Amino acid sequence: MLKVANIFEDGRLSGGPQRRIANVAKPLYAMGIDTIVVIPKDESEEYVQYLQARGVEYFLFDMTRPTKKYSQVVRYFLMFSIEIIKLAFYFRKNSIDLVHVSGGSWQIKGVIAGILAGKKVIWHLNDAHVPNAVYKVFTFLRGHVQYFFIASKKVENYYFPDKKPLQKYFIGAPVDCSRFSPEIVEPVVLPQAGFLNVITVAQISPIKNLDLLVDIASMVSPEIKFHFVGPVFPGQKDYLNQVKSRIVSKSVNNIVFHTMNCLDPERYYKAADVYFCTSKSEASPTAVWEAMSMCLPVISTDVSDLNEVSKTNKQLSLKVYHESDLQGFCNAFETLLENKKQQDILANSENRVYVKNNFDLSMIVDKHKRAYEEIAGVAHAV
Repeated sequence: MLKVANIFEDGRLSGGPQRRIANVAKPLYAMGIDTIVVIPKDESEEYVQYLQARGVEYFLFDMTRPTKKYSQVVRYFLMFSIEIIKLAFYFRKNSIDLVHVSGGSWQIKGVIAGILAGKKVIWHLNDAHVPNAVYKVFTFLRGHVQYFFIASKKVENYYFPDKKPLQKYFIGAPVDCSRFSPEIVEPVVLPQAGFLNVITVAQISPIKNLDLLVDIASMVSPEIKFHFVGPVFPGQKDYLNQVKSRIVSKSVNNIVFHTMNCLDPERYYKAADVYFCTSKSEASPTAVWEAMSMCLPVISTDVSDLNEVSKTNKQLSLKVYHESDLQGFCNAFETLLENKKQQDILANSENRVYVKNNFDLSMIVDKHKRAYEEIAGVAHAV
């Protein structure tokens, strides 16, 4: 059986990559690929429960996650070499065949440890915006890695503007379309519901650009209610307070925050009329694909490959605007409001068809399997 260490340097259950790791691991095991999820011990309780519920093997490693806390930053650099050496020994001791580094370009410990252990390293790039220092470190290390999983064309162009990677596999965020199906989901009861209910599902952070949410909410009809669903981690409380201050300053009263780590987002999608992606950057936007699988129309900023998708698939209910085009967003929401008043059906089954054909969990699992076996086969042949 092929043995893969899938390493993520954040033990929190905080986003799409963590769920992707868990959701592809179990079906891969039935196909002869054993995945061990390697994560830090710190703040990992919820993610461990998520992995256990899916029968996924994991290993809790004493690994420092970089944060804005001064003490944590100091520890990150003091323990950097020691943790990498320990990781390399772990990979060798446990006869790992492939090291899959899942968290994007900033997660470099698994990359270096895999190289030191003499393993084939797969670097999974699932972000399209990082600080300049992180980008420079990635640029230095990428020449030592042969295999890349890339979430979208925009990600590839960001990280490889000139010379393309030696061996790449385009693997987007998976959606379990059998679960995210409007026919079987029971909606939640949205508090303070409006005539047109807009949903955004994300963790609260500056990259999710909630200022845009506030600005649009202040400009459209009060009959449109915006619902934000997502967790607030300790390091983002200041940002949430900034957003709430902006809400007060603009006298906005049509935004409702559901601050929690939502484990059943499909019920919120079912209760909503439209999905709004406000992000400054996304690689493969899990929540957008989930919402589309639920047949929701989507209004989004120009992230990932959504603009290209909307232009080449006119049948979709997918409107994409530059984040500065506030009037474009407002017009799109007002149009949907008028359509609903005319009792038009807003749901679009073509959105679901597109996701099933491109991001269904079974397809993404198969892409992992084929890539793993191809890379391992190259490794065995050397």
